[in-house]
Amino acid sequence: MEVEVIVAFVLAFSSEVGRALIDYSESLQARSDVTLGLGALPHATLVQVECDEAEALSAWNELGSLPRPLSVTASFAGLCLLPASTGECWVEIPILGGRDLFDLQESILGLPSLAGKKVYNGTGVNFRPHVTVALYRDASDVPAPLPLPSDLLRAGVTGTVSLGLTGENYSFTDVWR
Repeated sequence: MEVEVIVAFVLAFSSEVGRALIDYSESLQARSDVTLGLGALPHATLVQVECDEAEALSAWNELGSLPRPLSVTASFAGLCLLPASTGECWVEIPILGGRDLFDLQESILGLPSLAGKKVYNGTGVNFRPHVTVALYRDASDVPAPLPLPSDLLRAGVTGTVSLGLTGENYSFTDVWR
């Protein structure tokens, strides 16, 4: 039996959009514990699930056989500070993608290879598509005022589904497909 890991089906963006997200994340890094880049690839999580590699790859093949596109056009919509009960504060860029984004998540959740598997992210009405750009272990470390990524906001971007490994702090560390 293979070891179960946490894998993620994510929206990955073009290299230009990815670079802009990394640049913004790096501008916040002075006291941030998460910075996008090597080991934390820019992405928006669709489904984060615990399974073994064979099940993940089976699910990927099942997804590819569905009669639906594996890309979604969306836009980045502002900045969200999400404080945690532990005193941490996540900095996220919310994504507006309409019904297509929710339908894509539902399609992944319905794949036979993922049936009964533990899902780690919000689904259905609790699904909050976003790109995490920083994590501060102490909310008082969040810069004030927090600069807005104005070059990214409201821009139409296309995200394409990718599959890979989840790392520390729910980062997307390794692209498998």
